[in-house]
Amino acid sequence: MTKNDTCKRLLAAAAVLLAAAAMLHTLFVGLEIDEEYALSLGFRLVRGDRLFYSMWEPHQLSALPPALLIAAYTAVTGTTTGVLLFVRVTMLVLKAVLSVWFYRSLRAPLGRTNACLLALVLFVFTPKWFLGPDYVSQQFHFTLAAFLFLYGYYAPGPRQYRGLWRVAAGGVCACLSFLAYPPTLAAAPVLMLALLLLGRGSADKCRGLWVFVLTCAVCGGAFV
Repeated sequence: MTKNDTCKRLLAAAAVLLAAAAMLHTLFVGLEIDEEYALSLGFRLVRGDRLFYSMWEPHQLSALPPALLIAAYTAVTGTTTGVLLFVRVTMLVLKAVLSVWFYRSLRAPLGRTNACLLALVLFVFTPKWFLGPDYVSQQFHFTLAAFLFLYGYYAPGPRQYRGLWRVAAGGVCACLSFLAYPPTLAAAPVLMLALLLLGRGSADKCRGLWVFVLTCAVCGGAFV
């Protein structure tokens, strides 16, 4: 290993530690009104309120993931004390997982250095300056997860067009992104066209598109 390689590794390690320290700091500071809003929507679902019946907030469809976290926490602890910290820790862990996944998926085409830097940017980036799962944060992170699943299926290489479960999982993430911010549903036809173009050439390669459409249809039916 050359001195240049050693310096790169040290700088990368320092950047990772600084990013981790910065994000750990956000666990214990601040409480923005939008973060309270996101948690209150989930709490109302847990308490028995119903979408479009007793809830009329414009972003009520984004209440499903926070409600799941709050329900799990209260089921174990029997109280809501500490639920904000639990939600933030969960979000931070999921952001770390997405960042590592992004790095592992794109280090070959982008190079280790570029993939590492972009993964760190993803890790420290918060769409609305807090960790809470509001509709903007959900839309961003579910879209990123959908991209990574679909990239794993369509990316050139020995595993291209293998593992249709990746397309199905990407469809679920895309549906959760659409639910979080319904206007983004307008992007669905564009995404389907992209999948059609990526699978052109044979019926087998087009299976990804049909699996994606079927998954979205099932998710939509289950929601209704």
